[in-house]
Amino acid sequence: MGAGLGLTSSQKRTDVTKNESDVYVNAILGADYRITDSISAYIEGNGKYYLSNNGFGTGLANNGAEKGGFSLGAKAGVKFFF
Repeated sequence: MGAGLGLTSSQKRTDVTKNESDVYVNAILGADYRITDSISAYIEGNGKYYLSNNGFGTGLANNGAEKGGFSLGAKAGVKFFF
């Protein structure tokens, strides 16, 4: 479980020859299950709230009125320990 702040830098939506930065608040929650001493399975979910939506790096839609918004993600996988 965790939380934090982040920053993205990507092409500006209104002028792709320039870069723009966007700030977001992030929260993450995950679980890990140890299968053997050297293998474990995990699942994680995260949510980001972008305080701005100036660059393409946010992954948010741009309809002109959106100043920010939510972005959700999840991943699952297997970890190997050596």
